Amino acid sequence: MLLLNREAPSEGTVITLTSSDPTVTVPASIAVPAGQASATFQVATREVDGDTPVIITAAAVGQAPREAGLSVNTLARLESFSRVSPYVRGGTRGSVTIRLPSRATRRLVMRIASTNPAIVAPQTATIEPGIAVLTFEFSTPFVGEDTETILSTSVGGQPFSQQIIVNPVPVLEFTNTGGGAIPSGRTRFEGGSSIFRSTTCCRASQILADFNYGFGRGYAVYFRAPAGTVINPGTYESSTGRNVPGFSLVSDNGDLSCPGGSTNRVTVSKASFQPNGIINRFHATFEQRCTNGGAVTGEISLDAAFQPPYASVSCGC
Repeated sequence: MLLLNREAPSEGTVITLTSSDPTVTVPASIAVPAGQASATFQVATREVDGDTPVIITAAAVGQAPREAGLSVNTLARLESFSRVSPYVRGGTRGSVTIRLPSRATRRLVMRIASTNPAIVAPQTATIEPGIAVLTFEFSTPFVGEDTETILSTSVGGQPFSQQIIVNPVPVLEFTNTGGGAIPSGRTRFEGGSSIFRSTTCCRASQILADFNYGFGRGYAVYFRAPAGTVINPGTYESSTGRNVPGFSLVSDNGDLSCPGGSTNRVTVSKASFQPNGIINRFHATFEQRCTNGGAVTGEISLDAAFQPPYASVSCGC
């Protein structure tokens, strides 16, 4: 329906109409009879490959044009618009899978939107006839903290969305003042320059992270909650060892040498896991102090971009 701001004069009012897309056809003009303040007109639509926004513009001589929007929706339907996990490591590419209930009978074009312009996805995704599943990729920036965005589309007037959480690259950093097989001073590894692997076991009561910096050399860090409990945010203290609560840091040449014994403390600030045990997010600070002086202190940050488990892991629950 078209509404005027006053009744049409004695000669009537002619309103010109245009459509922003050939998907919708409108009359070239419509006449509002004298003394009337409204009129109706019909629009014609055609079948579309994907939900299509259209703007109808109405204009009268001497007045600013007015616009109204509508959406011409496809008859197609989606079954899902998703990925296995929302987590993606910053600086890498992720993917979203689109599934139809059955093979497409005609071309389907979907507009893809992102709430964060730094997460770059294609503007459209197209499923050709005979195809039921399509996967598209998106790119992510390096981030300093968890960064969220929503990727979305609409099919048949029904919205679909997928949360994306971009994680910082994994980091292991520590400083050694205690000697032994751990190099003295500060050591730092990041996911961009090292091979990182991790696994959880014993129903998420243990985490093992491997950091390989080439030539078969690297470090393994073990974190363990008390027997029968899950690693949760909190502080764990113990004597050093792989099979007691707390942590241990081991290089390919050995560990921190503490002839008089040592104690360790690990403070977990973030710890969440998927049902299959894969790490969503893990962040902790740790310290191992020798009774006769010297220590290793540091922090570790892991994320869901790890691909556990791997065959060489033995948790010894």
